[in-house]
Amino acid sequence: MLHRFSGKDGGNSFAGLIRDAQGNFYGATPSGGSLGLGLVYKLSLTSKGWQETVLHNFAGKSDGAVPFLFSATLAIDASGNLYGSTYRGGAADAGTVFKLSPPTSASGSWTEKILYAFQGGSDGAEPGNGVILDKNGNVYGNTNLGGTGGNNGGMVFELTAANGYAKTVLHNFNRFTDAAEDFPNAVTFDASGNLWGMTEYALFRLSPGTSGWTETFVFNWQNTPGWSTAFTPLIVDSHGVIWDTDTWGAQAFKVSP
Repeated sequence: MLHRFSGKDGGNSFAGLIRDAQGNFYGATPSGGSLGLGLVYKLSLTSKGWQETVLHNFAGKSDGAVPFLFSATLAIDASGNLYGSTYRGGAADAGTVFKLSPPTSASGSWTEKILYAFQGGSDGAEPGNGVILDKNGNVYGNTNLGGTGGNNGGMVFELTAANGYAKTVLHNFNRFTDAAEDFPNAVTFDASGNLWGMTEYALFRLSPGTSGWTETFVFNWQNTPGWSTAFTPLIVDSHGVIWDTDTWGAQAFKVSP
């Protein structure tokens, strides 16, 4: 065991960890912290064992709350900046995407910047599945609610780094006209630049093109007995095989090209 959370230093750690080049681990908890709204932490190996350092406590409307309600991890860039999302908080209490930058001196503190605060409704809400980065530093993620696809179905979005992290909607989901388009989870890139993700009952792919992104449903488990939502991020291996687990059905699966 590396660390046992006690409340003020974090709680309900559903999310995974990422590791930097120095071997430190980073993660987030959706509860605990100084205000009980979640935090981001670092685990470092010292001569006395693993030591936790709280990097940021979330404050609610000013910067977000409940980071990673579902199974997700932070993203890290080559400069050591951390990126993630909060399920709630921000001015509209609809969630945020944030960046944490490391201190410039040994005695300094990590600095948080809100890259985007969702407004709910057509703008999207509840981005609780974390974010990923491309090679240009653009940020990709999804919301569980909102958008313009109909029935509050959520969206997949991009925040463009070179344009002040302006938001572009890549796809809007329609929740009830197609029951497979429900509760979209975290997205993952493949080697060709396609984005992959899961809804409640289906595996989808978003492919970039000159006129935008095109969605394809690759596999649908809607009428499969024992199947449940997969909240964990997909893994795409070097052969294009998709790996994941469902949440309540206790099943692991793979989908081959």
